[in-house]
Amino acid sequence: MGGEFVFMAKKYVVDGAKLKCSLGVATSTLTVLPDRIEKLTGKRKANVKDCTIVHIAPFGACKVTSPPKPCIPLCLKWLGGKPDNQVQGEDALLDSSKVVCMAGGGMIEITDCGQIRDGYDTLNDAAEAWANEVNQTSIDENLEYSSQFYMEDGKYKYTTPLKGTEAGASIGPVPDGTTSAGIIHSHGGYDPKYKSEEFSTADKSVSDSRKVPIYVSTPGGTLQKYDNATKKITTLSTDMPRDPKTPK
Repeated sequence: MGGEFVFMAKKYVVDGAKLKCSLGVATSTLTVLPDRIEKLTGKRKANVKDCTIVHIAPFGACKVTSPPKPCIPLCLKWLGGKPDNQVQGEDALLDSSKVVCMAGGGMIEITDCGQIRDGYDTLNDAAEAWANEVNQTSIDENLEYSSQFYMEDGKYKYTTPLKGTEAGASIGPVPDGTTSAGIIHSHGGYDPKYKSEEFSTADKSVSDSRKVPIYVSTPGGTLQKYDNATKKITTLSTDMPRDPKTPK
């Protein structure tokens, strides 16, 4: 399964994300309608078509006029979504996406993706959030990443992802006063030299020796769990960010 760094991966956007407009006088909130099936961290996942007045609340007033008039956002489609992650038939929305308001010409940006950051009710939920945040960067760089899970204030959290090599990543410490609840790592991009769609013997040995479960997110977009107690492997998701070079 090295060194610590500041992780700056693009994040998927969910209901409640915070927005700003270069010509607005106030911040706004993104609403994803209740019919959305896809969810992340328990909240409805956004796509690039979530940009009408129903989705984007007004930014107070628009500074393009003098005096400023009430803001009425008029947008067609967010730019810079994630084509290989479809949400209700459209590209998933990323926190780096932007859209220009056709009413006033202001640039609308996402300042907070809306995902829950205060921890997760279950270890599997924390693993899913980690894989959604990290796996695409791991694929793009063809490098492994790793984190540990720990519990704090009754919620599962994960440590800052550590960047490794194409064949492994070091396991960093958990915060003082907490204990490890599990390990997660990614397997980089598709490379025929490696069996990246499955746990390695070393992965399982680390889990067994530390007596905690281990998770892996793969180039093929799966999230898997190895239970050190039962020695069983479970596929939790097949909808993580995926390397298109991975054979189907």
